[in-house]
This record gives sequence, structure tokens and C-alpha cells, in this order.
Amino acid sequence: MITEVLAVAQADFKQRSRTKKWLVVPVLLAYFAKLITVDTSLVVGEEYTGVPTAAWYGAMLCAIGTLLLFLFGCALVRGGITRDRQPGLAELISTAPLSNASYLLGKWLSNFLLLTVTTGVLAGLTAVAFLLQGAGSFDGWALFSPYLFVTIPTIAVVAAAAVCFESNRFLCGTGGNVLYVFAAVAVIILGTSMSELLDVGGIYIFGQSMGAAIAEQYPSFDGSGASSTQILRRG
Repeated sequence: MITEVLAVAQADFKQRSRTKKWLVVPVLLAYFAKLITVDTSLVVGEEYTGVPTAAWYGAMLCAIGTLLLFLFGCALVRGGITRDRQPGLAELISTAPLSNASYLLGKWLSNFLLLTVTTGVLAGLTAVAFLLQGAGSFDGWALFSPYLFVTIPTIAVVAAAAVCFESNRFLCGTGGNVLYVFAAVAVIILGTSMSELLDVGGIYIFGQSMGAAIAEQYPSFDGSGASSTQILRRG
């Protein structure tokens, strides 16, 4: 079964990673990194801005990037199963000695790998942004660990959701994309306001950490506004 899953994932990943959509993704991520690190400032507790250390860069870009991948990652990776339904391919796959479970797991793994590559590109851009404008020493663990513990589990769920939606005939179209986005928005709202278990972007965790760091530097800060952040455009 493992061999079958890997074969499906490898073939699907190679085919889809060469499409124009995935050539555009690094460009969009580069613009996103510039928008967050150069053109805007993140304000915590209505008046405090963090020192742009490696930990700050890693947390800030990871949180916003993870939320974007959670919202739009499903639509981004969908298409592998739909392509296999085309005349000719469908008949070929149906006659192959391949179980449904192996096929779906292979598609999930392919989706996960595509999103992992996207995460890797974003992490690399985070490092570049820090080297260009950050403060303090380069701390690889502080910079990249948020992606490991927050983004990777989230994109695993997104990859599975894409397979579930695309394999269901009632959810495989535009209506399924719209439904997913509404559901994702609801999860994000619940995660940031009511349930830490649904905090897919790590906003609560990062907010508490930032609040603690601000409190050490400014004793007057009581931490009450740590969970509320604003993104203000510079200059």
C-alpha cells in the first residue's frame, strides 16, 4: 500500500508542480512578504510595536501566512482528482491495481507536499526579509519553528479537506470552494476568540508571547490587549 501511495503522490506532484499556477505562487509570496515586513507595521495592544527580531519575524509572517493558506490553500491544491476524471485517464486509473484508499492517500500526500513547498518558500522569504531589515542575531530556530509547529499541521488538514471536497460530487465545484472558505472563516473566528484548539494560525499563542515580551520591556503594559493586533500601513 505504501508503494502505491507514494507512486500516486509522485506522479500527481510532478504533474501539478509544473503548471503555471505554481510558477506564480513564489511571486505572490514574495509580494506578501514585502507587504507585511516593509509596507506595514504590526501594532499590539493599540500602541506597542515589537522589535523586529528573528522570533518576531517568524511569528508574524507564520501567523498571517498560515491563515492565508488555511483560507485559500484548499482551492490552490484542488484539481488532481478532477483531472483524473477526464476521458481516457478515468478508464486507465479504474483498471489499475490500485485501491481507493491508496489513491486518496496519494492525492492527500501530493496536496500536502505542494503546500509544504509553498511553506518552505515562505519560510525562506522570511529569512531573507529578516536579513535585510531585522534586528539582532540570526536565530534559525526562532525564525522557522513557528512554521514547523503551526503551519505544517494546518496544511495537513487543508490537504485532507481538499481531497474530501474534490472527491464528493456535490462539493467538487465552485460551491464547494465557497462553502470551504465560509467554514474556514468561522474556524478562524472561533479560534481567535473562543477556542485555542481551533487557533489554526497560532494567533493566541503568538499574541500571548508578544504580550509577555512587551510587558518585560514596558511594565505599564498589563497584557490585556495582547490578543488584539492591528496592521497599519507605513508612511
